[in-house]
Amino acid sequence: MKKRVLSLLLAVMLTLSLGVSALADGALVLGADSEPAQTEGKWSYENGKWYWYTDGEKVLGQWIVDGGKVYYVNAAGVMCTGWFQVDDVWYYAGKDGARQTGWLYQGKKWYYLDKQTGAMAVGIQTVDGKEYDFGQSGIMRTGWIDLGGGDYRYAGKSGALVRSNWVQSGKSWYYLKDDGLMARNETLTLDGKEYDFGQSGVMRTGWIDLGGGDYRYAGKSGALVRSNWVQSGKSWYYLKDDGLMARNETLTLSGKEYAFKDSGVMRTGWISLGNGDYYYANKDGARVKGQWIKDGGKEYYLKDDGLMARSERIGDYLVNDSGAWIATWKSAYGCYDNATVYVSRNNIIHRDSGCSGMKYYSTMTLAQALRQGARRCEKCF
Repeated sequence: MKKRVLSLLLAVMLTLSLGVSALADGALVLGADSEPAQTEGKWSYENGKWYWYTDGEKVLGQWIVDGGKVYYVNAAGVMCTGWFQVDDVWYYAGKDGARQTGWLYQGKKWYYLDKQTGAMAVGIQTVDGKEYDFGQSGIMRTGWIDLGGGDYRYAGKSGALVRSNWVQSGKSWYYLKDDGLMARNETLTLDGKEYDFGQSGVMRTGWIDLGGGDYRYAGKSGALVRSNWVQSGKSWYYLKDDGLMARNETLTLSGKEYAFKDSGVMRTGWISLGNGDYYYANKDGARVKGQWIKDGGKEYYLKDDGLMARSERIGDYLVNDSGAWIATWKSAYGCYDNATVYVSRNNIIHRDSGCSGMKYYSTMTLAQALRQGARRCEKCF
């Protein structure tokens, strides 16, 4: 027994001097700049299994360095092959018993064994400058990695975790933030553009319902629209500076006024204000001001404030209470052309049916009389 203790002490001294150290978790760490120290003793093949003897005594539960390779003999002294565990840490040895390091492909799964200790990697580890997630099983994860609570990471086919980049999964796009977490329930500014991500992490496109009738809009690229028009179906909408869809309001855009329904649709045609008052918007949505328009075979005038003229004279023209043009002022006759006149057989227009003792005449409007070429009576006008 004293010989064995003395041998172990000598082995430890040689190990430290040649760059090999035993970690607290039982792993044997090989120095990067030196050859591993040879363990004193030799192998013995007994009943199909390999054992290591030092000074004639079987070594139990220890790391062995032989020929520059590292081996482990378990509590029974048997050289381990395949997966084996030391102090709750997993290691892997080839068929020859040599401890493996680096990447290991087994059972269509990838594992990573620390280059110095050979310990199987678990959790998130950085290998050659890239991050990988091995979970608790040690299997390198790929695709979506569920962290619980709706949070996810993503690893590509190579296993490298994605950070600060886009990922397409199926037909949907996702974004992995600087911390590697999938963006969800938030709006991010990326390369100067804003993107909205829903509860599932999917980048939203099209109309985004914010509740209460409010909406945002994202184009096919996913970028949110601000201060711009959007055509959806046959209708036009406007997204304001804050990205909200305009609704139940009138906006002045590029010097023109546009009105929007509660649904956000840009209004065109007649816009009722109640009590018989109206505005009018052209097909392009711009409110008409200070000009005549023709609609349904009738003419209407929109005043400088955009309101439709009603029961008033506009220059030489008269509009009724519904806003339609009904007559034109004829200064030579001192009346509107819808005024009633009397036309004698000799085609003279009279204001008074009794003028010059006229007995036979036709009653019509001044406009009708003028269209048939009648001349005015100098006495009446």
